[in-house]
Amino acid sequence: TSASLFILLAEDNAISARLAQKFLSRLGHEATLAKNGREVLEALPKGRFDLILMDVEMPDMDGLEATRRIRAGEAGQRYRRAPIVAMTAHALAEFKEKCEQAGMNDFVTKPVDFYDLNVILERNRPAAPTPDIKDRAPIPAEAVEDATLNRQEALLRVGGDEDLLKELRTAFLNELPDQISRLDNAVRQEHFDQIMELAETMAGTCRTVGAVACSLSAAELESAARKADGERTRKAWVHLDEDLNQLLRRLREAGTV
Repeated sequence: TSASLFILLAEDNAISARLAQKFLSRLGHEATLAKNGREVLEALPKGRFDLILMDVEMPDMDGLEATRRIRAGEAGQRYRRAPIVAMTAHALAEFKEKCEQAGMNDFVTKPVDFYDLNVILERNRPAAPTPDIKDRAPIPAEAVEDATLNRQEALLRVGGDEDLLKELRTAFLNELPDQISRLDNAVRQEHFDQIMELAETMAGTCRTVGAVACSLSAAELESAARKADGERTRKAWVHLDEDLNQLLRRLREAGTV
């Protein structure tokens, strides 16, 4: 097996951070968490890190700005060429270009998939060859496909780890009322930037727990808000709110809480 990597994980979303930390631990790596770009710049000189996993959208200082500063030597000379892997919900070609221009080495799409992450880490391991993609873990036979709660897709994302999936779904349920309230307020006040940010996070988190319909509805809300279309945004929020309430019922039936 490959040697452990010491990874600085920059991620402000609690569920995404928990998922990534669990993945990294299962792959035999050690992760230190930073919640924004400033914390990254503070943490690097104090530790020994082989690689930085950098969420692009973070408060206070985003991943692009933090990367530019690392490349400029603000975190010390030894990190100027450290591997930096971008994590973002944007899979767009122009966004990848932005990441490359900032000095990032590679790119992983959120919500992060256990198997993709392993390949990308190995590809960016200092002075290491690219490995083959590992076989996916077997999915239990009782995994049922469903647009409201797709257990099979969720299990694939977490490498077949039943306990982790249950933990993530419970965390998601606990955070959901606050997320719904914040989105509702943002839609009422037509704060389109805030709607975009909240909906994008919601889309990724929903996909992580296997809530496919909610993820698609959240992506539609994010798209409407991006165009600052008030009527389309309100309609998209009504659909997402309905999907989320259906999801809540299904999660409770599934015995997550």
